[in-house]
Amino acid sequence: MSDIWVFGATVLGVLVIVAGAVWCWPTRIPKGRSVDENRQRIEDEEGRT
Repeated sequence: MSDIWVFGATVLGVLVIVAGAVWCWPTRIPKGRSVDENRQRIEDEEGRT
């Protein structure tokens, strides 16, 4: 019985972490952008530093 609880708690923990990442970082995962645009943006950020 305890194995089921451990498994359930692990699954819940992973789901919470994934949901939190998706909820908190919408700007880190730009949707609908092309690869070229993302690469250009990364190059621009590297050029500024």
